[in-house]
Amino acid sequence: MKQKSRNSFWAYFSCLICLTYTLFSQVTASSDSQADLLRFKEQASALEKNKDTLNAKEQQELQGLEKVIKLIEEGLSIEQEIKKLEEDIKLAPQVQKEFEEKLAKFKPLEVDKKRLDKLPLDELEVIYKKHNEQGIKLKKDLDLSSQDLIKSQQLRDSVQDKILKNVDRLGLLNKKSSDPGKEKQASRLLVKYEILKIDTENRLLRLQQSSFSTINKRRNAQKSLLDTQYSNYERIDKFWSEYILKRRAQEVRKKEQVAIAESKEMVAESPEIKLVFDKNIALLKKLKELNQLRASVNQELKLKNEKFEALKSNFTDTKDMLSRRILNEVVGVALRQKFAILDEFNQLKNSEDKSLVIMSDLERDILDWRQELKGLNNIPQLTEDLLASSKNPDKKLQEKILQTYSDQRNHIIQIQDASQLYFDKIHALHALNEQINLEVDAYKTYIKGHLFWIPSSQELKLTNFTKLNEDFQATSKVLSWDDIKKRYQSSWNSYQNTHRNFLFGLILLIAFRVYYLRKVVPKVSDEINKNKNFSYTLKLFFTTIALSLVVPWILYYFSFALVPGANASSEVTINISHSFKALSFFYFFSIFFTHSMRPKGLGIKAFTWDKELCNGYYKLIRVWLYLVAPFVFLGQLSNKVYDEHIDNISKFGIIGNIAVVLCVCLYCFVKRNDFLPSSSENPRANKLLKLAYFSSIIVMVSILILAFRGYFYSAFVLKNLIVQMGVHCIVIFFVSSLINCYLLTKRQKLAELSVRKKLAIQETEKLQLQHEVLLEQEEKKLENEMSETRRGFSSLIKIVFFTGVFYIWQVFFPALNILDQYPLWNQTVMDNETSTIVQITVKNLLIVFIFVIATFYCSSALPNILKVFILNKLSFDQGQKFTIVTILQYIIFTVGLFYSFEKLGLNWSELQWLVAALSVGLGFGLQEIVANFVSGLIVLFERPYRVGDIVTVGQTSGTVSKIQIRATTIRDWDRRELIIPNKSFITGEFINWSLSDSISRVVIELSVALDSDVKEVHQILKDLGDNHENTLDDPAPQVFMTNMTRDGFNFDLRVFVPASKYRLSTKDQLLSAIHQKFTESGIKMAKPGYTVELQNGQHSGSLMTPQGKL
Repeated sequence: MKQKSRNSFWAYFSCLICLTYTLFSQVTASSDSQADLLRFKEQASALEKNKDTLNAKEQQELQGLEKVIKLIEEGLSIEQEIKKLEEDIKLAPQVQKEFEEKLAKFKPLEVDKKRLDKLPLDELEVIYKKHNEQGIKLKKDLDLSSQDLIKSQQLRDSVQDKILKNVDRLGLLNKKSSDPGKEKQASRLLVKYEILKIDTENRLLRLQQSSFSTINKRRNAQKSLLDTQYSNYERIDKFWSEYILKRRAQEVRKKEQVAIAESKEMVAESPEIKLVFDKNIALLKKLKELNQLRASVNQELKLKNEKFEALKSNFTDTKDMLSRRILNEVVGVALRQKFAILDEFNQLKNSEDKSLVIMSDLERDILDWRQELKGLNNIPQLTEDLLASSKNPDKKLQEKILQTYSDQRNHIIQIQDASQLYFDKIHALHALNEQINLEVDAYKTYIKGHLFWIPSSQELKLTNFTKLNEDFQATSKVLSWDDIKKRYQSSWNSYQNTHRNFLFGLILLIAFRVYYLRKVVPKVSDEINKNKNFSYTLKLFFTTIALSLVVPWILYYFSFALVPGANASSEVTINISHSFKALSFFYFFSIFFTHSMRPKGLGIKAFTWDKELCNGYYKLIRVWLYLVAPFVFLGQLSNKVYDEHIDNISKFGIIGNIAVVLCVCLYCFVKRNDFLPSSSENPRANKLLKLAYFSSIIVMVSILILAFRGYFYSAFVLKNLIVQMGVHCIVIFFVSSLINCYLLTKRQKLAELSVRKKLAIQETEKLQLQHEVLLEQEEKKLENEMSETRRGFSSLIKIVFFTGVFYIWQVFFPALNILDQYPLWNQTVMDNETSTIVQITVKNLLIVFIFVIATFYCSSALPNILKVFILNKLSFDQGQKFTIVTILQYIIFTVGLFYSFEKLGLNWSELQWLVAALSVGLGFGLQEIVANFVSGLIVLFERPYRVGDIVTVGQTSGTVSKIQIRATTIRDWDRRELIIPNKSFITGEFINWSLSDSISRVVIELSVALDSDVKEVHQILKDLGDNHENTLDDPAPQVFMTNMTRDGFNFDLRVFVPASKYRLSTKDQLLSAIHQKFTESGIKMAKPGYTVELQNGQHSGSLMTPQGKL
């Protein structure tokens, strides 16, 4: 026994020594760290004093010391947290016991109503104010307690991961410190103190892990006490709210009765005095109205606060469920059920918010009350002025008037205070509505982002459809014919005018349909065939819309009639109403397309579509319309409210819908020769339709697979998106067809106008030629404008198309948040001298990729739209338009490029090195490129030449076809495209033959013999120049004798032609005519002289010219 006790003694003694050593080592380490901190701070401050004169090595040493100081400070702060946590652990049981005792002793407070009835209203207001302050404090403490519990739970979940990361980091640091190397002193210090900091942090994390249960018991006890206290406060607050409103109303009622009695007494006095007393009555009524409004807003604020708290709690539970449970069909069904909660908040969100209007009115009223209050500053003077109009002025009346004015002043002050309080409540309600909207949007985005990738129902088998009869029976029990009649009657009583408008519109549509199909169709068709007028096409387009509205109008009316009667007891009606609405839109677009394809419809008569194709699609769509409509109705049933039976019916509807569409697409793809335009006549449409059918088949098969695999929500969303895409494509297709028809009509009018102008020319041949040149130039200009208009409309349609695609598919964007789970790299973002680490994920990369494509397209499409729809309407010439368009292109491209860099985490501080390197490269290797770029900017602004001008650069002549920022494209007379750098136009010489006008000069040089008649030559040349059909009278042809040599006389014939294209033909014709006239007149061309010398009787000659011997 003694041996056992001796062993126990030594064991306890050893433990005590170890504990003492541990505490002593911790204290020693802490004191050492503090001493090191002071020492390092002194060294750092010494270096900072001479910061401007430090060399590179000393600057690195200073940076290392700053990092070491930061690590030591972080380690010491963690030590303080450990001490604080140890104290909390010691005190936690005692504090927990105190909270439990307070909760056990807590007794609900009761209000002594009899005592309150005896108190005046002023004292009650003071007590009520203290009561509200106590409630605010309790609510704040309760929120803090709830947040502490949530943070504690989050900390518990993350502690182990943090410990493991710290252990891995410690291993790396220990390995680094143990490796023999030539590390610097600063690096060794960093490793040492980072190890100490991580070790201290691990001690804190382990202490938190071990003390979680103890601390959480104290927190739970505190929250239980606060919950009980706040529940008691809410119960008392309900009484106080009703009681204080009642007492205020009683007080105002008493004052109102007194004021009415005094007003009656003043009937015998002057009308002015009675008006003063009546004013008090009006003020009291206003005060009573404001108190009632404030009470109603208070009640609404409390209800919305409760709903908002429920929404946040539900959101938190959803996040917790997704983080803790296996993502199977149970979770998917639960998420779908949570949408039922969001429907209620969507109604709050979509309801009309009049808060801003009310606040604006209140601010104006408060300013008016202030002005009235200023008018009551001098009450004695007002009293004297009022007594002057009295019949029996006495001291008693004077006192009454003084008291009335004083009461009036007090009432206005109370109204001001009540208005300000009402304003504050309305402002709080508006802010709460904004918070609810943001929370609902965030909740919906969160659920949609997760629900798409989670199975939302069990895997489907064909045996599941055997239970459809039970589902239909269960649904029919909930919704009977009597219930439908009651709902319709309720809707009629609530919205009689709307019902009448619906029925009146239906009668008009039916009457128009009967009249049009029987009498108008042949006449309208003949007019379109005969006149080719766009107004008739537009009329037929809207007529087709009206003809397609009858059945959709009826279905939409059913949808409207069922909505007002829907309530919580029969949620089936909400789903059926939504299905009718979806079916109405489906019928409208299908019937519209069918009417367009009929023999005398819009497609054949207005858009000149192929008759055989239209006839095939017309028959196919009519059959498809009746097959798929029931499945469309059933498939949309589960869109609003979740119900098990409706869900099963909706699955059947979606699968049937997809199956029918798949069969139609397969049929069209197999019989593509009957449903596709000819590849020789319209290859682009043929390829697009083939791609559309093939893609539709793949998508429909994918949706069927998703539905059978249990991803019902995903299949439902994709099916709706594909339907919307189809509708969007149909709308864009018809709008594009209308625009093409309009452009074709405009082109025909321009052609007719050109022909009329040509036929109207009845002048001389020379004027006719000049007019034809001008007419040709005008036609070319109009043709360019038509081409630009076509490109502008095409760009606009494409932008509208892609914008619609973006709008439709934005429902799917939350599902892409799953790509945030795949980080690529980290980026440090500085904001107000604080650094934040941001992860660049696959989602960011995908966004940048899409944005870059959009930037490239918009940089070419938007300038075209600007040019066609804005610049062409303004007084800009072609060069100015081209300059604006080009600059806009580069601005869009630059903005898109920088935005893409920002999304990838590349800011200016990182790009500036690249810019510096590029600057060096520009100085050496890219001089010519920069010179051409700058020259391009000068060309854009100075416009020395334009597109279409005839220019000569060096030995190159031709027409300018394209001007870009680096080079200009010239098409020469051999129709070759020559790309010439812009620098050649700025630094060199070039000739622009058509900068100011298109008139060009032709010079013909010739020499006649010395025996020729100069006057006759002059007259012949003058007559030929004047009489030629291509030459102009203004400026007139000119003939000059330019020189006289021993060989002959030199003449120049100078004529002007309307355009450069007539230069060669005119010169050819004039030379031929000159040769003919000279031959007829015997005029010879000049020849060089020859001299022959004879020596010794032999023919030995040499050829002599005026310049010498050859």
